[in-house]
Amino acid sequence: MPYFPDELRKSVIFLGYMSQSGKEEFAGSGFLVRLGHEDSTYVVTAAHVIDKIKEKSRSNDLHVRMRVNL
Repeated sequence: MPYFPDELRKSVIFLGYMSQSGKEEFAGSGFLVRLGHEDSTYVVTAAHVIDKIKEKSRSNDLHVRMRVNL
């Protein structure tokens, strides 16, 4: 079984977007994963979360907002 540090296993992130009105909106959640011994950490979420962000965010704003609770 791969090793996941406790700080990654216990992490939940919240994903959102900037709405047309300029307000930050919640779209869904995700979690963090590190593969093998890589230095990179990846965000994993469901496709429908990203689809919602694409659909509802400002047309010129292609950013996903991420909030992490420590």
